[in-house]
Amino acid sequence: MAGNPGGGWGNGPGGGQPPGGFGQGPGGFGSQPGGFGSQPGAPSQPGFGQAQGFGQPPGGQPPGGFGQPPGGFGQPPGGFGQPPGGFGQPPGGQPPGGFGQPPGGFGQPPGGFGQPPGGFPSQQGGYPPQGFQQPGFNQMPPQPSGSSKKGLFIGIGVVALLGVCGVVVAMGMAAKKKERETYGALNAVCSGTGVAGARMYNPATRPHKVVGIARSSPASTWDTMMSLIPSARRATNVADTDVVACFEPPVEIPLGTCETWQTRNGRRVLGSTRTYPRVRQTRVIRLVSAQTGVQLQQGVLIGGMPTTCNGYSGRASASTFRGSLPGADEVETYLAPLLQ
Repeated sequence: MAGNPGGGWGNGPGGGQPPGGFGQGPGGFGSQPGGFGSQPGAPSQPGFGQAQGFGQPPGGQPPGGFGQPPGGFGQPPGGFGQPPGGFGQPPGGQPPGGFGQPPGGFGQPPGGFGQPPGGFPSQQGGYPPQGFQQPGFNQMPPQPSGSSKKGLFIGIGVVALLGVCGVVVAMGMAAKKKERETYGALNAVCSGTGVAGARMYNPATRPHKVVGIARSSPASTWDTMMSLIPSARRATNVADTDVVACFEPPVEIPLGTCETWQTRNGRRVLGSTRTYPRVRQTRVIRLVSAQTGVQLQQGVLIGGMPTTCNGYSGRASASTFRGSLPGADEVETYLAPLLQ
């Protein structure tokens, strides 16, 4: 192999490595004045972490540029091994601040890596909502799901229903108040005290106009109960009234008992057996002269038949087998033959 002329690094005549190989020069690589490839008088270029750069020879690049020598940059015999002693640091160790690192290191800028002005732009749709988390930067807040909307509509419906019930209750209370103001003076008639302002009862004078007065227990006070009087027989006021219908507290007539139980998979659940009385409700009615307080007639009203022991569905209770109270229909049946 041809040697290098003058100890150069090309693959020209002479070939082979220079005496001692491609060893490290005195002071290590990068410690020679001007750096590798610099010529006397040429301005040096800063190298990578070296005090001196790899400057160009005088006059710039040779004709054709710094091309490869004939045969290319082949490896010398034995390869490019490390020079004796390895690639050590240049004399004096690392330059101040380390190799290539700016003073202070590659730290964060003052204030840290904060958001750019206006925040980080969000992706289309943002992150899907999870639970009740707060939305992140520029994300859309969680939207109500189908079940949430359904629950919302149910809530609105419940509120509306409660509002309607409240209106109905208020109207009922107002009607009851007006009823007491109109007929309240006749409450004493059921205790035997007549009202002078009422109309005199005469069997021959028709139509007879009736006011209903009731009490819920023997110890309770009498109160108007116009809902028990058929609408065609109701008096318009005290002066129009000649008969007062006094309704005594309801009385239950036993009709036996009903035994109930719960089943599971066609079998009776142990400990679920209950026994309830089966009763029919009755009520004593007394017809009294509104003006004198004298009793004219007395009878018993019988309410509806209770449910049979096997004629119900769902979970039973005591009210399941209790018949209905006598109402306006039973009162009309009673009054019809007496107040022609």
